[in-house]
Amino acid sequence: GIVMNAWSKSQADHGPERCKELLDETKTNKGVAPNVVLYNILIDAYARRGQAREAENVLREIVDAPGLEPDNHSFNNVMNAWYKSDAEDAHTRCKELLSEMSRLATLSNNTEVA
Repeated sequence: GIVMNAWSKSQADHGPERCKELLDETKTNKGVAPNVVLYNILIDAYARRGQAREAENVLREIVDAPGLEPDNHSFNNVMNAWYKSDAEDAHTRCKELLSEMSRLATLSNNTEVA
């Protein structure tokens, strides 16, 4: 996680790609499943560069992964990515993400997502 975090916060354009490679390496190691913190680091890497669609795709991976649940950092980082993007639908995407975050919190009774 430390190396991923360093790449996420670096000024390198290829920081998100390096983070994804490290996350993928974690996935291929037997008995080691990446946790939401590692996914959040990757989301943050995309968010820092305004790559909203990529950040949201990672959020979808968390939602779809068995045994993982996104937390408030997951959603906040994706909304930050939309904020930094030039996308015309950024405002709409953020509103939809807020609704989804609320819905998931209600479904799971998870206090982490609120």
